[in-house]
Amino acid sequence: MIKELYDSGKYEEIIDIFSNEKPVTQSDYLLYALSYYNLNKKNKAIGVLKEMLKKFPGNPDALFNLSIIYYQLKNWNKVKEYAEQYFRLDENSWEINDILSDLYVFEGNFEKALKHMGLALKNVPEKLLVELKNKFYLLKERIQTATQKPKLAIVCIVGGDKFINDIIEGLSNDYWVRKFIVKTDREIYKAIDWADIVWFEWADQVAIVGTNYPGIIGKKIIVRLHSYEVFSELPRRINWSNVDKLIFVAPHIKEIFFREFSDVAGRVATEVVFNGVDLNKLTFKERKPGYNIAWVADISYKKNPPMMLQIIKKLKEINSNYKLHVAGSFQDKRYEYYLKYMVKEMGLEDNVIFYGWVDDMDEWWEDKNYLLSTSIHESFGYNIAEAMSKGIKPIIHNFYGVKELYPDKYIYDTVDEAVKMITSDEYNSKEYREFIERFSLEKQIENIKQILKNMVDKDGLLLTKTKNDGSFINLRNNDANISQVEDNVSCWKKLWSNYLRTDPVKIANEIFGVTLRSEFAELLSRFFYIKDAKILEVGTGTGLTSLELSLWGAKVTGIDIEEESIKLAKMIAERYDIHDCNFKLGNGFELTKQGFKDYDIVFNVGVLEHFDDTHIIKMLKEMAESGKYIIIGVPYSGSAVYKLAKDYSQKKNTWEYGVERDFFTFKQLFKEAGIIPLYEEVIGVISEAGYVRRINPEATNIAIAHNLKKYFEGYSPVGSWLISIGTKDQKYARLFEDVNDNRKIRFQEGKVIIKEVKFPSVSIIIPFYNGKNYISQALENISHIKYPDFEVVFVNDGSEDGSDELLKDGLKKYKALRDKVVIHNLEKNIGTFRARYEGVKACNGEYIFFHDIDDVIFTRSLEKLALHKANIGDDYYIAVSCALKRGSDFTGEVWYRQFLPDLMDYVLLELNLLSGRISLINTLLNKKLLKEVYQKLMALFDDIGIEKMKVAEDTIIVDEFLLGKMVKRIIPVFYTYLGYEIGNSFSMSKQIEQRAKDIPIQCAYVLVNLKKKEIFGENELNELENKILSRAMQIYGESLFKVFHNNFKYYKSMFTAKL
Repeated sequence: MIKELYDSGKYEEIIDIFSNEKPVTQSDYLLYALSYYNLNKKNKAIGVLKEMLKKFPGNPDALFNLSIIYYQLKNWNKVKEYAEQYFRLDENSWEINDILSDLYVFEGNFEKALKHMGLALKNVPEKLLVELKNKFYLLKERIQTATQKPKLAIVCIVGGDKFINDIIEGLSNDYWVRKFIVKTDREIYKAIDWADIVWFEWADQVAIVGTNYPGIIGKKIIVRLHSYEVFSELPRRINWSNVDKLIFVAPHIKEIFFREFSDVAGRVATEVVFNGVDLNKLTFKERKPGYNIAWVADISYKKNPPMMLQIIKKLKEINSNYKLHVAGSFQDKRYEYYLKYMVKEMGLEDNVIFYGWVDDMDEWWEDKNYLLSTSIHESFGYNIAEAMSKGIKPIIHNFYGVKELYPDKYIYDTVDEAVKMITSDEYNSKEYREFIERFSLEKQIENIKQILKNMVDKDGLLLTKTKNDGSFINLRNNDANISQVEDNVSCWKKLWSNYLRTDPVKIANEIFGVTLRSEFAELLSRFFYIKDAKILEVGTGTGLTSLELSLWGAKVTGIDIEEESIKLAKMIAERYDIHDCNFKLGNGFELTKQGFKDYDIVFNVGVLEHFDDTHIIKMLKEMAESGKYIIIGVPYSGSAVYKLAKDYSQKKNTWEYGVERDFFTFKQLFKEAGIIPLYEEVIGVISEAGYVRRINPEATNIAIAHNLKKYFEGYSPVGSWLISIGTKDQKYARLFEDVNDNRKIRFQEGKVIIKEVKFPSVSIIIPFYNGKNYISQALENISHIKYPDFEVVFVNDGSEDGSDELLKDGLKKYKALRDKVVIHNLEKNIGTFRARYEGVKACNGEYIFFHDIDDVIFTRSLEKLALHKANIGDDYYIAVSCALKRGSDFTGEVWYRQFLPDLMDYVLLELNLLSGRISLINTLLNKKLLKEVYQKLMALFDDIGIEKMKVAEDTIIVDEFLLGKMVKRIIPVFYTYLGYEIGNSFSMSKQIEQRAKDIPIQCAYVLVNLKKKEIFGENELNELENKILSRAMQIYGESLFKVFHNNFKYYKSMFTAKL
């Protein structure tokens, strides 16, 4: 019956039927939607099709027709959403491929446009083939023309392109414009690498990452600032020295910006370019006073929706025919409940209509008489401008800056004034339309074109980028003409000879080197599985970077031209009993001749900066011949600390590294060597600060504190070393493009594949006792954690200060955490040791991540540690260092974890110092292994009668891991840190009496185990015990030493009896 009505063109009857009874079948929904469509009611048709998709997910008819309607509306974002879904169901639909080809032409992605046009031509009906072929020839012509023009990248987050599509269309005849919707830092870098000119659509996190990317040097950069950004801290983190033009959308936004960020004034050129309305898309008609009032916006607090209800309430009292038509989605469920509740309470059910999101606004505006704006802040007010272009009378609340945009006669202060304006007979549609023509899209595009024109010369080439002082930037910063490789040989030979007379453990733990190596390995792990990779280091020096990678599971060969270097590397490897690393003499300029080939990765760090371009290119070519991917590390020109320290040291004749250059980017040298640049990043959070020692050692901690703050807050770049990745092979370049947070390159039996990363579930366990002062900080901190599968178990250890209630209240603010957080309340205080175990029993994760409530987690810790675990498994214990904080500030002091040759070295060191060397906190622990340790110790403690252990409770667990040989090696890492609060007066590290009571438990337990397991002889143990007691006397003094000594003797006898 419905099909017969449809075939007869009786669309209104079909709509009447389904207005009274809901559609049931897929056919019902489709014919219902198409009936609306045939009556040119696209909004209604879209609504029905979306409802159809909810009931029948993936329905091809719904996807197809939504694609068609959105294509007609030129809503490219929605076209992409639905057409790509349909394409995944049916790759042979010529209509969908034709649409997708047009979509990608619009986005400037010509490769994809041609791909879909090819599929369309392959499947188009014969009668339409000629027409589509003509379109194909025009497409090829357009692509050929566009690719000769300057490349303009429009970069924004998902959903951030709602104001840019018309601009893209307006600029596409003059530039090759590509729209990049980005989700990751790497996608931002890719957009920048492609472009000549980069347009950051918002002054947001994308602009922060992009403007701090080394590869941005030499590009022309525009940042557009809309509105919300001026009320955040985001602009403070943008590297304005790399921005050529900051565009504001209104004068009052510019005024607020420079009031809030006065330090940016003078650092960047600015322009005000008003937003523009496409008058061609909005049909004008003469209107007159009436009863239909439009309110259009995403419904949130800044749009001040309660005021619209007050106004419609007063209007209803004057005439019940007034209707408020609300178009927009609710941004907050609380507002939705509140407004709908108030509509009912105020008796406005017949006067307020909520439409939700509206797609075809031109259709929706058609029967409206007024536009009501109640916003407390706007940058422009597209809804106002669109309404006026339709001939609709605007009623605008007096927000800050509105009088610079719209005439006073359209502006109201109070509800009564708004009512008076609406009920007035004064109405002039032509006036509204004529006024808004000053904000036409054409004028906006004209202004933007002028800004862009000033960035290119008459031949269409980018003008040379200059520093703020007007001097030219040299992208490769040649410090000298280095013509001979031999110039640097003598200084390195001397350096390695000196190192050969130094303790290998001291060399391995030189802090500014070990931290850099850790960051380097972690960077590699974001793209490659290091485990089983065949790696060649060219210029191995100490060999420690090769050894670092071998500990991640790689098969590494380190070569060097200096015999002393190879001796040194072998000496260190032998001291640490590392056998998976092969060191031999070799020349980086003759790799293939000497048989170094077929490697997965070839790298060096700290080598190429000592040569001129000719020699660099020669070595790069050799490296590219020897391996699939090459990675180089050189000093970064953007590090002012490094450059100042080097200049200072050279003038003082204390610079020991010979001639050394620095670089903003390595891309051009890669290209000259026939290598495809893939990625660049700056590292060296701690090592950069190390250069300060050369000028003023006392300032080193200040520099470290400064860098740690930036690192924890997500600033980039932080460091003094530029790392560049490339390949000479297109197939490996394409593979690299497929890498993301969940997919890494795996080298397996000579093959190179992409493998999914399995991120294990993690339980963050946070015990607390009377922690109310730190609840807010803890919740804010964990709300920023980036990891796909984690939970947080708060263990309330019998708190008496109301911190548990504060925690519950605080969680209301963090909607995303509500399903991730579990609060486990204990009836009484049982101490940290047992409270953590209660958390372990209550959690669901495969791995445990212990944390203390007063400290701060580095928000990418879980991801970085999990990638490390993916390479090394549970055989190795990852030790995380503590970066000390006082309140919100880092002190610059770090408790660095040492890399020692043997597990027992850690045990002996902690006993000698009476302080734990390896923390249980902020690392990933296998839950199964951890429970085994806990169950053993809990049974022992219960048997002996140890109820609470508040100090050394973490150390004794790590000791059991080591003594029980549950791990083979401890690996300190420096790509993440624990932000350790030292200002907490209640911290157990400050409770000296408690330390004197509890540390003897751990000392006695370890000593008895060392004896029982016959790890040390009687004489060695006696000597060790004497050292423990002597140290205790030094630390605690005579009075507390007695407490320590008595407890030590008691627990030693108890453990001797029980173990």
